[in-house]
Amino acid sequence: MNTITYSLKDIFVKDVVAISLNSIELIPLLFYKPGGSSLTIYIYSEDVCESCPWKEYQGSKKAFDLRNISLEKILRRYYELKPDILFFSGGDLLTYNDSYDILKILREKNIKIGVKHEISKDINVSALSCIDALLIEIKALKDLEKIDHVISLLEGKIHIEMLIDEISEDPERRAYITLWIKDLCKRFPKIYKMFYLADKDDEFIERYHSVISRLCERQYTIITSHLKYIPEEVSCVNCGAIIGRRVDGVIIRPFVNNVSCPKCGFKIFHETNFINRSRAFFTKIFV
Repeated sequence: MNTITYSLKDIFVKDVVAISLNSIELIPLLFYKPGGSSLTIYIYSEDVCESCPWKEYQGSKKAFDLRNISLEKILRRYYELKPDILFFSGGDLLTYNDSYDILKILREKNIKIGVKHEISKDINVSALSCIDALLIEIKALKDLEKIDHVISLLEGKIHIEMLIDEISEDPERRAYITLWIKDLCKRFPKIYKMFYLADKDDEFIERYHSVISRLCERQYTIITSHLKYIPEEVSCVNCGAIIGRRVDGVIIRPFVNNVSCPKCGFKIFHETNFINRSRAFFTKIFV
């Protein structure tokens, strides 16, 4: 049984956290550990986010059911639930000057840490040394140079995926967006990309699927809802071999204990093994 040896009652994750949304979920990374579990801490930082689960709390309602959460309580819940990773989604955790101290404590306790970070925001480079996985959220073409820098620091050291979640429906921006996607996929051919289109209609999704599939080939997944991903087939980003299929977002493959492509040997998964579950997912677990 793990015990907390630090006095952590006064150490808080900044911003505010949607406490009613803390639950055991699937890891929000497709290739980190397919089918693995995550204790996901959703952090609200007052940024407007239409796709975020806390959007109903924005504006005048932002104080409802929200509060700071101490690191002590997060650790206690982590030890109770024993997920595969502790994942911080949203907020500016990697931006704060004191974020390194928070992440360092978690790292010293041998906790696997994942963070979703909007790349346009500043990053405390020291904090990057404490995480195991990074989901880079991309919202603008101007961020590509910054992505170059971050990936140069981290590639080969931690698991990295990308999330593009603000594709405009404005017809005047379609050509611009097409060039943006092309440049993104050309610069980072071995980093997997998720395009969040769950808030778009079927016609828009079909149109952009055609564009994305042509420009990104096998590097992408389009998220059309929480239970539907396009394409269902999963390909090796290096050689194109089909390595599995997605079922409700989870990658199912014949080589369950192999992290690499069986054809070319390219490492695809961060880690992999049979998943043993004794707890229901997407349950309301309050901290």
